Amino acid sequence: MASKTTLNAKNLEALGAERLAALLIDISTGSAANKRRLRIELAGMQSGEEVAREVAKRLSSIDRSKSKIGWRRVKALKSDLDTQRRVIAETIAGSDVDEALEVMWRFMGVAHSVFGRCADSNGTIMAIFRHALTDLGVIAMAAEQNPRRLADRAFSALQQNDYGQYDTLIEVLAPALGLEGLDHLKMLFVEWSKHVEDILPGTDGRSDARVSYEDILNLRKRDRTIRTALEQIADAQGDVDAFIAQQNKEARSEPTVAAEIARKLVAAGRTAEAFDAINMADLTDSHPVDHYPDVHRALAFLVSWPALDHAARLAISRAAELDGDRYEFLTSAAEVLRDKHALASVITLRAMIDFALDRARTARYKHAARHLALAKRLSAAIKDRNPIDSHEDYLAGLRSRHGSKMRFWKLAV
Repeated sequence: MASKTTLNAKNLEALGAERLAALLIDISTGSAANKRRLRIELAGMQSGEEVAREVAKRLSSIDRSKSKIGWRRVKALKSDLDTQRRVIAETIAGSDVDEALEVMWRFMGVAHSVFGRCADSNGTIMAIFRHALTDLGVIAMAAEQNPRRLADRAFSALQQNDYGQYDTLIEVLAPALGLEGLDHLKMLFVEWSKHVEDILPGTDGRSDARVSYEDILNLRKRDRTIRTALEQIADAQGDVDAFIAQQNKEARSEPTVAAEIARKLVAAGRTAEAFDAINMADLTDSHPVDHYPDVHRALAFLVSWPALDHAARLAISRAAELDGDRYEFLTSAAEVLRDKHALASVITLRAMIDFALDRARTARYKHAARHLALAKRLSAAIKDRNPIDSHEDYLAGLRSRHGSKMRFWKLAV
């Protein structure tokens, strides 16, 4: 039999409401998180609308904050965000599913602010947003919102997917979108693909503005977003031909892409075509099996397999394609590779450093400085035929190009 001093609900009930209330006041003193939770519970005694108002207020506060979130504060932030997520998914959704859907969209909207200020190298915070995205799909299905309006909302979100927080949005919303919503979403992305003037100045025939390197990067990012979305819509609709249409002739000759196409054709009962797709794969030395059109997807696959030798070779051979804006993934990849593949790790670290400084992303200077220090330590282990600049030469290049960025150099010293 459990002791009467064991902390369980039955024993605590014996203390009585008055004593428990006094204890909660005492425990919450000095704890902003506990106070917020108690206010939410009190709001719940009134109405779901009051709870939604409390959550929205807290989300707005998180969104407006400009303070940096170092590793010491990540645990508290995770707890805070997860509390808000659970309240939306459980409390608000239980009383007003339409309100819950709106607040969950608001929750996802704070990701941009959070990741812009947060050191989330181990993916702790991203895991909360991934869970929230799954909740969003469940709530959307229960809300039975107009499919076209839901597709409009999804399209807008995917255009702002700067940190990958919406990577699985189409998959989780597919049941709620249905055929009508998925068709409308597909139309939106197809139409967006036609308007290159939204990204590149001068292409509308009315401007002679010069195209910058940043414009080109934004165009590549947009094209990647469109291609990925159309592939996911095709998967959701079970449309193998639409998926294949997203792969150009060169991509279809890549072994990994050919295998993916063949797998989908087999699942659709089109085995003869699957055999033809496999035969299109180029298995010569110019197309090694670990080559893939999207270097980040390929690297993620090899790291998670794991096949670190192949991952390292890929990072080295396609260093110029690494997008330093994918800092969350590249940080994890650099960490995994650092012990046995120092060169590949340094290359991924430099990609993030260069992006932060080239784009003057001041919020990332602290992380860039940390990456620079790690790259310096790892460079000492790189010997023999080094295909990249020494750390000293790389550092000199940074100072030459970015010597005026004093906020970074103060952190880097």
